[in-house]
Amino acid sequence: METGYFLPLFRALHERVRGGQASEAERARYAELQGQFADCLVTAQNLAVPSGLQPRRDFRVSHAFPLEVGRLYRTVTHDISQSGFSALVPCRFREGQEVAFSLLADRGAPPISGVARVVAIEHDATSVTSRVCFAFLSLARDTGHRLESALFEAALSRLA
Repeated sequence: METGYFLPLFRALHERVRGGQASEAERARYAELQGQFADCLVTAQNLAVPSGLQPRRDFRVSHAFPLEVGRLYRTVTHDISQSGFSALVPCRFREGQEVAFSLLADRGAPPISGVARVVAIEHDATSVTSRVCFAFLSLARDTGHRLESALFEAALSRLA
């Protein structure tokens, strides 16, 4: 499908599904297009998707969602995927540490919260903050779908 046709169609279906106005057939078509869009994003980001897993779990979006980490630090996400996120925070974390988090993925909705593990820390000698990468360990019940929708929304917002 041509890009000039794909993106407007995907965006329109995304809005209909998000607004609860999509028919069963439109929701099925949207799910199919989500997979194609995720494939394109993973390819563009040169990411390797482990065998047997869906690309829609691995694509990343550089987006600033409001975030609270460890009930101590308020910041925004640097980038985010369905498997985790990174953020600039004062480096008081250590690799392997598990922390609670809460992020606001869409206005008016409750935060997406859970527990994440610190998987990498990139120190910056010129700053008091470091880029800390977190992998989701658990998400609050029924928030995975909201996170996925927010990621597609953020990716679409990058493509005017």
